[in-house]
Amino acid sequence: MQIAFHPSFPGFDPAGACADLGFSFRSSADPLELAALARESDALILLGPRYTPELAKKLAEPGHRLRLLQFLSAGYENAESFGVPQGTAVSNGSSIWAPAVAEHAVALMLGLLRRLPELERNRTSSTWDREGLAPRLGSLDGARVGILGYGTIGREIAQRVRPFGAEPIGIARTAKADEFAPVAGLAELQTLIPTLDVLINGLPSTATTRHLVGEDVLGRLKPRAILVNVGRGSTTDEAALYEALADGRIAGAGLDVSDVEPLALESPLWSLANVIISPHCAGYGSVGIIRRAHELCRANLTALRDGAPCKVGWRSGYCKKNELFTRSAENHQFSLNLFNSGTSRSQKSFASLGGNDASGGAGQETEPEARFQNANGLAQCQLGCSEALCAPS
Repeated sequence: MQIAFHPSFPGFDPAGACADLGFSFRSSADPLELAALARESDALILLGPRYTPELAKKLAEPGHRLRLLQFLSAGYENAESFGVPQGTAVSNGSSIWAPAVAEHAVALMLGLLRRLPELERNRTSSTWDREGLAPRLGSLDGARVGILGYGTIGREIAQRVRPFGAEPIGIARTAKADEFAPVAGLAELQTLIPTLDVLINGLPSTATTRHLVGEDVLGRLKPRAILVNVGRGSTTDEAALYEALADGRIAGAGLDVSDVEPLALESPLWSLANVIISPHCAGYGSVGIIRRAHELCRANLTALRDGAPCKVGWRSGYCKKNELFTRSAENHQFSLNLFNSGTSRSQKSFASLGGNDASGGAGQETEPEARFQNANGLAQCQLGCSEALCAPS
């Protein structure tokens, strides 16, 4: 097999990692040269932001042989936006970054609950204020932590908060059993939100998740609750979040992502003392990133060679239906009413909600069928691998 790849980050060497598999690897950092290589290859490996409209257009021209588009990033918004060539399957790299993202989410939680920004401000002003600070401190001990978008990253978060004495609960498209946390379905979201001390947003960016965490969700949180977003910025209504924080309707927010990045200098979120902002860096810092990237490439390239479903990171729902996959009529019509508020904002369709997941979970038999078939017949997988709305099996 011929494999084309972008040298996405230092140390990434899929040719070396797969040397024993007998594949031929070619690499280029030039977009036009990479496109030419990819058209003559069975698989293309690159970070999601490198998948540009120009690259997608070049790949879609007749005569390509590309069968697998392997993203090394967790999100695949560009594939959804620009489409993929006919007969090409798509896989993401959520498993590469999940441990570090989960660790960062916990750091944001602890920073807000233990009021580290306030402590740092007190340090710079030489202020010793135990009496004023102590009654306002929070803890993960006994806290109920809701994880909206329970997949690879969500499970990593659940594993990390349990030793602190927290009670993690996943929120997915359907209720499921999981070894690290109970997983509630979206139908329970309305009644679940007011019980949470922490809400972690791990949702991907799609048309159906845009501003899903808005007035409805924020208005149901406890006044002492905090929000952490390590998913995608577009899933949170930043104007509604600012109002909730400024008015004291929620206690704080930890944001690794924003709707537009970098976060605009004029954004009022910068001015809030109860907000921690990091520059979309949650996935970095782990020595295991390269190892997990190589393991993912080995697993999926081997599966491609053998005509088997990708074993890690497989995701089909982000491909344009008329270009790659055939969706069942039942699933295309599948929708849920999150809240009974009667507003249009509460009506969200989840027919093609995808996510930053590599878990490969499956939907329950009681929900509409969510099965996709690769145009080349290489593999068949279920919509259940969604980080956003499906719990892992």
